[in-house]
This record gives sequence, C-alpha cells and structure tokens, in this order.
Amino acid sequence: MKYCVVNAMLLIGVLTACQTPSSTPLPLQQSTSKVIRDCFWDVTAKVWLDINANGVWEMGELPFPGVEIWAQETPSTHVTGERMTWATSDKAGQVKLTLWLAGCPKVLVQLHSVVPDGFQLTTQDESIVVSEGELIKTAFVFGLTHISNTALPLSVQD
Repeated sequence: MKYCVVNAMLLIGVLTACQTPSSTPLPLQQSTSKVIRDCFWDVTAKVWLDINANGVWEMGELPFPGVEIWAQETPSTHVTGERMTWATSDKAGQVKLTLWLAGCPKVLVQLHSVVPDGFQLTTQDESIVVSEGELIKTAFVFGLTHISNTALPLSVQD
C-alpha cells in the first residue's frame, strides 16, 4: 500500500510541474551581436598614349598596354597603406580592379600608375573617397606621353 501512495504522489508532482505556461511573457534579451559587412567595388581605368600631352583621350590616340595600375588605402588607424590590388592594362588599355574593404570603413583610396621608362603622366593619380559603403567614382583615366629623345617600347609601336 505504501508503494501505491508513493507512486500516486509522484504522479501528482509530475502533473503539477507540467502546468500550462504562465501568461506573463518572459523579457527578451537584447541581442548584442553586430552585423559586420564587407564592401567590394569594381573599378575600371583606361591608359592611353597621350600624343599631344593634354590629358584628354582624343581620336587617333592609341591605348597603352602593359601599364600597372594599383590601388592603395591612405594610412590611417585601420589600414597599413599597402597595395590593396593591382592589374595591368590590356591591349585596349583597359584595367579592371576589384577593391575589397573589410567592414566598409570610410577611407580614401588612391589609384596609382607605374609609369614606364621614357614616359610621363599627363593626368594625375586619382583618389576615391569611400564613405558609408558608397564608392562615388568608378572609372578613371591615365594618359602617358613619350619623353623626347627616348626609345618607344615595342608594345606602343604595334
């Protein structure tokens, strides 16, 4: 008989523990997780032989293949100032760069060219301001003119 009473008491204890949930909702915890996104941009540049050295690509001026264009973040607390990415101009003088910035910070990115011997830029290296994950300008130009009394490379003579 004692055995039956103990079992009955256990059953009542289990049933009372499984009551319907309280109508008072539990407070939700605020999420402390933070979404961090990365940003990618495709940037194009064109390099040409600027015959009249005026910085404008005009009819009759040819593309300049084989010129290295590279991007660099300006030094700040978050970046090292090292090259981000680089590419070499193709036969059409075109360069495509993909820029990647972890966390989409506000930074200044500069595009530079490696000027071949015997040439000088007729345009300036370009700067891009990246703010709030937005890239304002995505197409850039680099004009090169031949310095007199220097030999033309074969890639430009073709």
